[in-house]
Amino acid sequence: MGAALGATLLIHDMAAGGWLLTAGGAGLAAMLVGWFGKVIQESESGLYGAQVDISFRWGMGWFIFSELMFFVAFFGALFYGRMISVPGLAGGEQLRLLWPGYSGGWPTTGPGVEAAFTPMSP
Repeated sequence: MGAALGATLLIHDMAAGGWLLTAGGAGLAAMLVGWFGKVIQESESGLYGAQVDISFRWGMGWFIFSELMFFVAFFGALFYGRMISVPGLAGGEQLRLLWPGYSGGWPTTGPGVEAAFTPMSP
């Protein structure tokens, strides 16, 4: 939290930003060194058996699976919005009564918006 607040203050050219960012970064580094040191110490002393190893592997497997499902949901929502929802708003007689002249192309400004959408230049 200190590093994040320090970075925010530093971006806004406030005097304490650099000091707080440095202190927060040092605290984060100390925490990581202590944590990884403890994990390495436990591993080297033989506290991790086959069951813990299997548990670590299952945990990493579930993490990768959850990340995969997140991206499937994200790109599925993008596909739904672009290929099904937006063209669906342009079709059908009832919808033409709600938004006359809406073409349903991509990119869209949305139904009921009269201004033309112009993408920004590269």
